[in-house]
Amino acid sequence: MTQPDDVRRAEREVEIDRVKEEVGSRLRARGVDVHETDSPEDLAGLLGSLEDFEITVEAQGGDLMVAEPPEGLSVDLEDAPFALPSREPSESAGAYQARLAAATAQLRDQRPDQSSEARHPRPEL
Repeated sequence: MTQPDDVRRAEREVEIDRVKEEVGSRLRARGVDVHETDSPEDLAGLLGSLEDFEITVEAQGGDLMVAEPPEGLSVDLEDAPFALPSREPSESAGAYQARLAAATAQLRDQRPDQSSEARHPRPEL
């Protein structure tokens, strides 16, 4: 006979797997490689770092759609600071998070006159 604790533990594991798959899908859809070895905590940290990066890109006048070129194409050099750094195949979640945080900090430190708006002024109407 199955014990109530065993049932709860099994239900919890199913829920953790469901959430892990959902967060992994969100990361992949936004251009982040997810590894099978990434823990739920790793994925939560990656998602938080990615969201910080995206908020900073937008605050600096960058375009998230431009920042991630289609696979096989390169980033326009003017938009390179806004490009999401790629995760290396053997890179741990923690190491990638650290690189993403460094890229975010570098964008935050960028002077406003170096932003996308300064490089690509809006046409006057």
